[in-house]
Amino acid sequence: MLTKLFALAFAATSLAIALPQSGDPVDNGPISGPYLPNGTGPGQCTSDYRLRGAKQIVFAYNLVQPGESAEAFQRLPLKDNCQTFINPNGGPAIPVAIDRTTTYDFALATRQVFSRVTGQYTDFNNGTTIIHTNVTLGAAHAIAIPVTFYADVYLFYDLADCLMQKIQAFATIPTQIGGVTITPPILPQILAASDLYKGVPLSQLPQS
Repeated sequence: MLTKLFALAFAATSLAIALPQSGDPVDNGPISGPYLPNGTGPGQCTSDYRLRGAKQIVFAYNLVQPGESAEAFQRLPLKDNCQTFINPNGGPAIPVAIDRTTTYDFALATRQVFSRVTGQYTDFNNGTTIIHTNVTLGAAHAIAIPVTFYADVYLFYDLADCLMQKIQAFATIPTQIGGVTITPPILPQILAASDLYKGVPLSQLPQS
């Protein structure tokens, strides 16, 4: 009997150790640990830091809990005047954010629309880093069936402080699947996540 009790106690202790504890360190993503959080810059604009900033975006989008995503997005190295644009399907740039606050808000809002975001990365010495990404929208969000679109997301860093001064996504967004029109269209749903278009009916936003 004592042997069984000891075995149960050991199993319970092992389970408690295996589960996340309140004192466990939190993984805040690539911009964490010795790296400085949002708004400060690393002091030296290395390729490693720029890539960490790019990976932080993908990391934040793929977190399960909204609160975790919010914390991870807060750590993005954004300038106060960072602007964000989308160029859909070879078209002109559409602004979706005009500063750090609206860029953060747009990221957090689109996280509710994107179910999965992949990332491959290219960095250039001039301070430009590109995220090559496939973004999936799925049944858990506003889209009825899973739809994936591709984008090259350009991050333009200010080399003086290594903060992102502009984000520009060149996206190929499908309007049909197998000849069937996607309804409602994807682009206006993404734009509706921007503070710049609050209250604007989807039908009045660019459709493709």
